[in-house]
Order: sequence, then C-alpha cells, then structure tokens
Amino acid sequence: MTLIPHSKPYLTESDFKAVENCLSTGMIASGAKNSSLANHLNDFIGTKGTICCNTGTSALLIALAALDVSDGDEVIIPSYACESLHKAILSLGASAVLSDSGEHWVITSAQVAHKITPNTKCIIIVHTFGVFADIESFKKFNLSIIEDCAQAFGAGSQDNKAGSLGDFATFSFNATKCLTSAEGGAVAASTEKNWLKLQKAYKKYKPFLKLSDLQATLVLNQLEHYNSFLEKRQKVANEYIKHIDKLTNIKAIKRPEKSIYFRFTCHINEMNEKVTKFFAQQNVAVRRGVDQLLHRKLNLPDEDFPNATTNFTKTLSLPIYPGLEDKELNKVIEALKNYNESFQS
Repeated sequence: MTLIPHSKPYLTESDFKAVENCLSTGMIASGAKNSSLANHLNDFIGTKGTICCNTGTSALLIALAALDVSDGDEVIIPSYACESLHKAILSLGASAVLSDSGEHWVITSAQVAHKITPNTKCIIIVHTFGVFADIESFKKFNLSIIEDCAQAFGAGSQDNKAGSLGDFATFSFNATKCLTSAEGGAVAASTEKNWLKLQKAYKKYKPFLKLSDLQATLVLNQLEHYNSFLEKRQKVANEYIKHIDKLTNIKAIKRPEKSIYFRFTCHINEMNEKVTKFFAQQNVAVRRGVDQLLHRKLNLPDEDFPNATTNFTKTLSLPIYPGLEDKELNKVIEALKNYNESFQS
C-alpha cells in the first residue's frame, strides 16, 4: 500500500470543470471572480468587507497595516503558531510578544493579560487546528484583535463564525488548507469602519498581492460544497475518537464547542522521529502539530511557556481531509492500534 499522506488538496471533477470554464473565457487575471469570491466570503463569515490576496501571510500583513502597526509597536501572538505570524510583524518594524497556549493549543485571555504593555498594538488570536478560540474573553483588554482563521474556516456557529468576532480576520487558501487555490489568502473586516481602514491599507500593496480570477474560481467552487467537506472531516474525527478512547497510550483531547477538525491532533507520551518512523513503516504519514516553537526561535526559556512546550512534545497529528478514503482511514486506525501496543508508557 502506498503512503497515506498527512494532508493533501481535495480536488473534485467539479473543481476541474470550473477551472476549465474560467480558462476558456480568457479572463484569468484578478477581476470579477476575485470580487465575487470576496462577496461570498462576506456572506459565509458574516463580515463587512473582504479582500482576496496572494497568500495568507500577505493577509496578515494587510491586517496589521490597517491597524497602523509600525516601529516600536508590540503584537501579542502565541508561541505555538506558524512562523508566518512573526515574519509579518517584523516586516512592519514591530515586535512580537509571545504568549503561552492553553490545553487546546490556543492562547487564552488569562495568559495574555500579563503580556500587555503600553506599547501593545493588537493581539493575533489563532484558531489553531480549527479549535474555536474564545474571542469574546479578550475584548476586556480594549485592544484590536486579528483572528487568524487559516485553519478554522467554518468554525463557530451560523451567527457566530470564526473571523467575524475580532476587528480583522485572515484566511489562507494554501494547497492543504480548508479551501484551496494552491496559493492564496483573504483578509476581512468585521465593521464598516474597519473595512475603510482595510481598503486604505491594501492600496499600498495591491499591485503586488492580488489573487487571480483563476485561483478565485477554484475557491468559489469549493465554497459551494464546503459543508460536505466539514461533514467528512467530522466523520473521520469521530472514527478516530471512537478507537483512540479504547487505547491506553494515545489521548484524544476533547475540543471546545464550535470547533472544526482541520487537523486531528492527540497527545502521546512523546512525539519524536521514532514515532514518525514507526507510522511511516505502517504506510501512514504523521507529524508534529507545529514544526517549531517561536519562543525557542527567540531563545526564550521553555519554563515560561509550559503548555506550548508540553503540546509540542506530546502532540501527534494524524491524516484528516475530505479526500481520505475509508480504506485509508481504517489503515490509520490499524496503525494507531499497533503503535499503542508497541509504545508502552
């Protein structure tokens, strides 16, 4: 059996047809489809205005620029997060202040409270792995909030979607994200006032950061079927949980309400190369939750980030995506059982 990838794009015949139709028109640069996608994203998320751009990192940059983040400013972000957050902040001359994460991999208001200084400009709250972060609890700080929804498109409830609760929200359409255009992203504003700020900030970057209509067509088509994507992810997650609950050396972490399963992450005794190699021998690709802790990159001590360090050490991420076939799912479950027997605590 060939290796079951940890993640992969989910593309259907409908996607191919939509892209083919766009190509046949010759209208493939940034234009009407880009605008249509922005409008559909507003409707889906519940935001006042959205700009589609070339990457999720660019979306973060535009959101930070809309808040006039610059030299001397501080932006609070989790240590347990993608390096792109840090890079976007540095590109504007600001400093990143790192926060520990909670048991569900996302930062909490209690952890952020002692990180705030007179120089704090905003907080970036990441809905890590699709876990729905408690945005409302951060609003007592009276600071601007950027929601990073790269892994959480569709998390929340019908009237309370991730991306609609902060001041701005960013999304990624990278190859293996919730929706894909191969490369791409979007940034949204929750109020009319913030929408004006976003448009003003984007003018500076527009010539360099546009999303093509060809890419927008692919995302638009996937958006039509997105609820079925979420249902398939949940189905896979339910199967994992059912079997993991019977195992002694793997723990499925119960997620907060309104979360989605962009990643299926669980805890083991220690995630290391030995574990990765074991699953590879079972023809299953697994990985850590994140590649690196940002506080280690900045040479900050692990003891200041105990939850992030524990999550980094223990988190095992399993294959979960709409295109995962039943026979592949069963193979991953078989590999989990074999791991449980081979790696006694």
